[in-house]
Amino acid sequence: MDEETKQKLKEAGREDLIEIFEINQSGYAGVLSNGNIVDRRIFPEAIAVQKNSMFGIPEPKDLIGMEAGETCNRDGCKGVIALKDKDPCYCHIIAPCSSCCQNYEYCPECGYEPDQP
Repeated sequence: MDEETKQKLKEAGREDLIEIFEINQSGYAGVLSNGNIVDRRIFPEAIAVQKNSMFGIPEPKDLIGMEAGETCNRDGCKGVIALKDKDPCYCHIIAPCSSCCQNYEYCPECGYEPDQP
C-alpha cells in the first residue's frame, strides 16, 4: 500500500484497513472465532492467515515461545521452553519476594532467558 492510498484511507476515516494491511504484511495475522483479523503475537489463539500471493499476504511466521512447553522459535530454534528450579518464596516476610518476581523460563537448546532481548 503506497502513501497516497494510506492518506486517502485516513481522510475517509478507515485507519482500520491500514492496520489490517500492516498486520497481514507482518506475517503474524490471525483470525479470531468472531472473524476479526488480529495480531497473533497479542492473540495467540487466533488461526494464522495463510499465504495468498493474490493479496500479497506472506507465509505466516511462527510465534515465539514464552511459556514452558512452547517451542522457542527464536532464530529457527526448535527447543522447548523449560522452567528452572524456583527459589523458595518468602512473601510471608516481605511481599512480593524476589523469587515470585523472577522469570524461570529458559530454552535449553539456544540458551534464551527472558531477561535477554
